[in-house]
Amino acid sequence: MFRRARTRIDDLVTWCRHTATAADRGWKATALGVAIVLLTVFVL
Repeated sequence: MFRRARTRIDDLVTWCRHTATAADRGWKATALGVAIVLLTVFVL
């Protein structure tokens, strides 16, 4: 379960890096932070 969540976080990071531009990096970083918090809560 934890490994799957970890893989999903890595996929999100990769996606953000590939698609991020200077203009939208801020909201993607925020969304990634929220996703990590939610995944952590669900895993724990």
